[in-house]
Amino acid sequence: MSDLAMSAGVIAVPGLGIGAPQPGEVVARRPRLRIAVRPSRRRVAGIAFASASVTLLALFAAAVFQTVLVQGQQRLDRLDRQVSQAQDRFDRLRADVAELESPERIVTVAHHRLGMVQPDTVTYLAPTLEQVVAVVSASGRSLPDEAEADAAIAIADEGPTWSQLKPFMGSAP
Repeated sequence: MSDLAMSAGVIAVPGLGIGAPQPGEVVARRPRLRIAVRPSRRRVAGIAFASASVTLLALFAAAVFQTVLVQGQQRLDRLDRQVSQAQDRFDRLRADVAELESPERIVTVAHHRLGMVQPDTVTYLAPTLEQVVAVVSASGRSLPDEAEADAAIAIADEGPTWSQLKPFMGSAP
């Protein structure tokens, strides 16, 4: 094969009668080839080490995150149990208080433990105005002015209640 054929990129195939190009014939050209340079082993090892390190770091971070998440959930579960136990205890204590404050229990304790008996008749006592004045004077407080005294008389005529007499008696029993 001639140097001209080789420089043109034509390949002669023996036995086929193909050789140098004939005048006027178009020959397909081969693409220009270039040498591929292999990356060095150090560079490949560095990239592999870096990607493995990043992967391990990501896995470690995920494990730490999951651990923190599980610990937080365990704390929430423990607090939820404590709240539930406190609510149950509160409900039991509230039921105990309701039972202890029930009128039937109070009457039973008064009768059996304290020896109290039910009276035949119940008499309600209402202090008179003179009794109120005597208590106020004995306590060292000043007597009410005329408007307060008129209000006390009106209360006494209707039958006073403790809330109505309390302002006139102060802290006296």
